[in-house]
Amino acid sequence: MAVRLLVLAAMVAGGSLSHPPSSQMSSPCLDQRISCSGEPRSSSPLLPADLHPCSKSASLSVTPEFVGGRWSMQWKQRNASPHAVQHLTINFDLGASFPHTALVLQLQLSQGFELRAVKNYLVRSQTSFDQSRCFSFAYEEATPGEYTVNVFLHAWKEKDELKLIATGDYRLRVGNASQPKLLMDHATLEGDELVLTIWLQGMTHSKLLLVVLISELHSIAESRTISVIHMRSSEHVQDVRVLAPARSECVVSVTVSELSSDKEGSLAAIGNLRKFLRLSSCNRTCELENDHLGMSGQARGGTSPLRSGSVHQRGSEVLFSPHPEDVLCNLLFSTNPEQIVAGKPFKLVFQANGLASTSKYRLHLSIRGQEKQMILFTKFEDILGSEGGRVEFNISNAWPWSLIFVANLYDYFTEQENEDYLLAYLSRSLHVMVPCMLSYLWVSDAPLFHGSVPYDQSPFSGPVQASRHPGGDELSLTLATIATLDRAVMLINAAAQWQEHLAVAFYAKCADEVRKLKTFVEEALGPWFRERNRRLEAVLLTACPDEDSGGDLLVFPINMLRKISCAIATTDLVLYADVDMLASDMLASNIRQAYQDGLVSPTELLAIPCFNSPFGGPWPSEADISVQDKRLRVKPAVISEEDLRKNFEACKVMIPGVLCGIWSLSGRWHEAGVFHVGTEYDKWMEAEEAYPVTYILGYEPYLVVNRSAWRGSQGVGLYDDRFVHWGWDKVSFGVEAASLGYGFKVLPKSFLVHGSTAIEVTEEYLVDVLKLALPSKQEAHWGPPDTHGRGLLQHLVSDHYTAVVPQAAIRSCLVRMFKDESCNVSRIHMVQSPTMYQRVGRSDNEIAIEIYGLTRATGYQVSVMLNATASDERGQEKEVRSLFFLLLPQHLVEDPHGMTVSVGMLGAGRYRIRVDLKDLHAAKLFQDEAILASTEQKYEVF
Repeated sequence: MAVRLLVLAAMVAGGSLSHPPSSQMSSPCLDQRISCSGEPRSSSPLLPADLHPCSKSASLSVTPEFVGGRWSMQWKQRNASPHAVQHLTINFDLGASFPHTALVLQLQLSQGFELRAVKNYLVRSQTSFDQSRCFSFAYEEATPGEYTVNVFLHAWKEKDELKLIATGDYRLRVGNASQPKLLMDHATLEGDELVLTIWLQGMTHSKLLLVVLISELHSIAESRTISVIHMRSSEHVQDVRVLAPARSECVVSVTVSELSSDKEGSLAAIGNLRKFLRLSSCNRTCELENDHLGMSGQARGGTSPLRSGSVHQRGSEVLFSPHPEDVLCNLLFSTNPEQIVAGKPFKLVFQANGLASTSKYRLHLSIRGQEKQMILFTKFEDILGSEGGRVEFNISNAWPWSLIFVANLYDYFTEQENEDYLLAYLSRSLHVMVPCMLSYLWVSDAPLFHGSVPYDQSPFSGPVQASRHPGGDELSLTLATIATLDRAVMLINAAAQWQEHLAVAFYAKCADEVRKLKTFVEEALGPWFRERNRRLEAVLLTACPDEDSGGDLLVFPINMLRKISCAIATTDLVLYADVDMLASDMLASNIRQAYQDGLVSPTELLAIPCFNSPFGGPWPSEADISVQDKRLRVKPAVISEEDLRKNFEACKVMIPGVLCGIWSLSGRWHEAGVFHVGTEYDKWMEAEEAYPVTYILGYEPYLVVNRSAWRGSQGVGLYDDRFVHWGWDKVSFGVEAASLGYGFKVLPKSFLVHGSTAIEVTEEYLVDVLKLALPSKQEAHWGPPDTHGRGLLQHLVSDHYTAVVPQAAIRSCLVRMFKDESCNVSRIHMVQSPTMYQRVGRSDNEIAIEIYGLTRATGYQVSVMLNATASDERGQEKEVRSLFFLLLPQHLVEDPHGMTVSVGMLGAGRYRIRVDLKDLHAAKLFQDEAILASTEQKYEVF
């Protein structure tokens, strides 16, 4: 049910007001210091105040006080309980201390982030009254929910200037007025009578019986009055007069009953209310509090529990003492998460120190926009001194502005008696980072965009059009890479080894990282590239939310960043490599030479072999990096093919994803070999010219792409930005390339190698000199498991890349783009030998397998899992080893295809050997779904 909100502003006798000339009758927004942003559903121009006697039906008041030359706002909600609020009153007490100037008052009513209504009033001077006067603000469209009332008071100066002199805000809840509600929060002393103002809401019965009973706590004295009320609307305000109690403390009970017309004499109670009254706190107006004693007990003499100096317990209610005057308090705070992101929830956590265990406190928090001067959030929490002083405020959505919060800690005891006894105060600014925003940190050519733009509104949100340096050499090269602040020194090292143009996309998850990255690029990285006459394109992406995790930030949206870095490059030829990969000597020159000699056609991608150093070590050496006259001075290290061979033979560097040594399609194989073994490293070790390789789904080498000849869905951005987590992200590019019919060639005599731990010494030096204050490095396998990327790629392979690639060298029974139409899965089966044997002169144990129904165009993977069974009664199994073998088209001659598998030397015991035949293209991506046939046997070795 809609509720009518009425805002009333009261003027007290003695106020002097003046009306400025008509030429000055304009909106208060004429001063830029006053916020009039938003498009409220109800607003008004500047109106003269329409004054009238104040209404008793309002339940909220605010008093702007001008004391000691300063303005402040004092709010008071008549009904402290969270019942429906239908009328709001703002009382302005402009006494003798009021400055003689015209005022402009702006009232704002907001719900959540939406500004519902705005009213602007002109308060004129040279007007006096003999009693309080009000002007009203009515909002007729209020639905149940939480609202915030903001008040901005401006002094009207000369030359149409408005100066903000006071602000205030209050948060209230509007309930459903159709539900019966009984409200009472104050009384007025008039002689020996007490006048109680009672609000009745949602009681649409024609005739009600109202019974008011006042019981003194320290005697058996009672006062009672009975009234009959005729309800003609859903709202009614009733003033009830009753004899004032003689003692200072009493309980006020109110009961409303329906006078039934069909059953004479029957009463049906529809509302009860019980309040606590202390006459000692009255100054003509008495505040009514919740009944501290509950329904069961009454005090029978002695000192008032609220006046005693210690904690008192009566029934189930605990009463508290004032905070000791000689004990100081302070407030500490933190935010969770540390970086607040616009549109996402966050917490402000406060720790109040110095609290007395026998006292109770109230912490009031207010948050406002630093630029817009608008109250955005206000709430209070009560604190028991015995419970540690920790308070959390949960804010459901952060606003996209710089914020200021003010936290005030009050003594709850004194606040209940309307004394402004402030124990501690804390105010800080909060920087809110707008998520997924892009901006250039350095640009050498025409940028793809200007200023700061959201990612989903940027050129990168779809296929990216080519950007190329005007008049640039067709054989110019750009290294595209991605980085975070903790990889800044690695980036310098990688750029030093590359020695050509660079395009980098940075990712920052907090405002501090944004500031430091900007400083690093502007003062160190950018000038270094300019001095070397090399182009640097650098773009920053701020923290992006993970839509699948309920609001957490993406750890590292990897393909979004890859897409940005490849798109901002200004050359046709682009090599993407991760920032910790270092180029070997002459890599850029050898790439250029391969294209110049015509060894790579427009429909081919050039793969660069890469090596990993999983155990760390001193090789490769880092570049010699220093800072002189605030400028980087860098000398590349020597990373030669000869040194690579020595370290490879010593197992200090390896093929990524597999163990030490050579792995290939024609020899030693592992299921993880789909990622890099397809480079044919055994052939690379001997090659003098670029050579073609066979694509297997999962192949993910670092590739040089001629962007002008690329036909992929992401344009020159190359990478699919839906892959935002670790796992199958880089693979997705190779899958699309293969689906489009691109071939893969490998560049000889050049390579990329993972950087060594030697860089740590340089990092320590540059951190000190450049004052980078690098955060700790993220682990190699950051982010969630690869289920996100795996599922997405499975969907693309199954439902999107469906056109058959005619030139594929290895076909598939399951993957549609490599489909072998002659494959009949129902005919494929295996027979495993029932006995294990040893060949003469060898100690290895072997089993024989016969496979039926294989087609000669398809590739297969044979997986052998060996498990040992314990000899005890429990008979538990333990995995001994897994072996993998390839069956490629050139291997398949006869049906059935027979093969002998060595499972190694086994000791005496019982074993179970399972053999799975998988489709090669589907084996790693689809896992068990790729199994075409399976067999299992148990063996016993004596």
